[in-house]
Amino acid sequence: MVYLYNYVGKPEKTKQKVRYILDNFYKNSPDGLIGNEDCGQMSAWYVLSSMGTYAVTPGEIGWQTTEPYFDEIKINFEDGSSQTITKKTPQAELQNLGFGNVPMLIQKEPQEIVMVPYFKFKNRSFAEEMTVEIKSLNPEDTIFYRYEYPKPTHGEPVGWMKYENPLKISSSLWIVAYIQNSKNYSKPVSAQFYKRPHNYSIQIKSKVHPLYTADTPEALLDGIKGTENWRKGDWQGYQGTDFEAVIDLKKPTDISMVSANFLQDARPWILTPKNFKVYVSSDGKNYILFGEAQTNVNAEDEKLQIETLKVEGNTTARFVKIIAENFGKLPESHISAGESAYIFIDEITVE
Repeated sequence: MVYLYNYVGKPEKTKQKVRYILDNFYKNSPDGLIGNEDCGQMSAWYVLSSMGTYAVTPGEIGWQTTEPYFDEIKINFEDGSSQTITKKTPQAELQNLGFGNVPMLIQKEPQEIVMVPYFKFKNRSFAEEMTVEIKSLNPEDTIFYRYEYPKPTHGEPVGWMKYENPLKISSSLWIVAYIQNSKNYSKPVSAQFYKRPHNYSIQIKSKVHPLYTADTPEALLDGIKGTENWRKGDWQGYQGTDFEAVIDLKKPTDISMVSANFLQDARPWILTPKNFKVYVSSDGKNYILFGEAQTNVNAEDEKLQIETLKVEGNTTARFVKIIAENFGKLPESHISAGESAYIFIDEITVE
């Protein structure tokens, strides 16, 4: 932000702010970096700003500049050459610092980049039918698409359909799309949509964490199983509370098994529940215990894993209630001992 003063003709303010940050925000102490180092970005800011250079716009040839912090700085380049700069080095020389050593980058003709399209939809699963829109950031672009069963093959964009109106889909499939403008076309992108295997509905009694909602409650019944990469958003998370939900099967149904998948990733506080209980009911008011299962995963196990807890038996019911007991406080061995653990759940199956 401080380099933006250069853009409005106030380079002296950039110099003042940069010098203040270098002097006050970096210290030789445990909290010597202000904020998260974030893969070296805070250190990189210090190194570049000490040289009087900074890339406000990544990928743009040339630096924004200010006065170098040190009296003399020697830079060694990858091609074996070096350059020394001082506080008196001309601004034009600083702006091109290092770029003269990569002539192919400077001489190469710029190539047009065609942005990929994006999909607009309510959620990835549906009961009967849903609408999907395909859009481009440039309204003048032409979009082509095709359906794929069961998975996309991103081949050459030949023989595809021109997108003109929102698509209505009524079965599980992939949609693959690309953009074509007057000169070129983008890479194809795809999205997968699922028709839910049943018309079951679910009412969740617990309060889901706002960062881990998986979009809708029905995500727990949509047939899309969460993977170990829980950051994609397929899991529902509940911190410091048990998970409780009631599934309406819509009619009396023979039940032989009820299961649910739970995630354990102990370092970020995600632990499998202590136990898993299943109740059944014909009227949604009076429930009896169908069965329960205990976790086999140790709370101190830091291996990223998915555990399926299931209860088997034979009964007939319309309503199924599931309760998963939260582990509670993180164990003493955990670096964040005493904090409230999460339950991460996805895909409840009733057979």
